[in-house]
Amino acid sequence: MTIDLTPAPVLQELIEDLEIKLHAKQMCLEAGIAHDGVEGEIELLEEVLERVIAQQELINLKTNSINLN
Repeated sequence: MTIDLTPAPVLQELIEDLEIKLHAKQMCLEAGIAHDGVEGEIELLEEVLERVIAQQELINLKTNSINLN
């Protein structure tokens, strides 16, 4: 029996939620059923997703740094 002690990413649920919403907006745009302003919503979601991923990477770096000390 193996126990995985690596911590789950703190922001993983938020990252997955943003990815799903972004994908849904992109699918609507591609299908031609998007409303006005959907391109702006897609850009905003992409920006927020990038920032959340960067925050998760920073958290991971800090955690690894603490573990090395």
